[in-house]
Amino acid sequence: MAWATERATAIEISDRVQALQEAGKKRAVAAAQLSATSAATARSAAEQATTERAELQSKQGDLRRQILAVQSQYDSLTPDQRIALAGPPPRDPRVRAMPDPSASV
Repeated sequence: MAWATERATAIEISDRVQALQEAGKKRAVAAAQLSATSAATARSAAEQATTERAELQSKQGDLRRQILAVQSQYDSLTPDQRIALAGPPPRDPRVRAMPDPSASV
């Protein structure tokens, strides 16, 4: 009888160990799948960031070239042309009444 009890206990323990091992394998598979999904998402985000960075750097370069071109054109103007480009003084009397910030106090 003791032998039968020991055998039954051993079978039960073996079944429990096997169930735990299977649960561990399932968790490992789920974790690996989640990790792969996360890695794919991170790669995609990194690629998108790289693309956007390149686009912004290109736009920045274009703007720098435009600024240099405008600055070069402005530098080539005579003082009279610069004044004419600035336009007429403001017509709003409140603006004209403002103190000249360059005037000494």
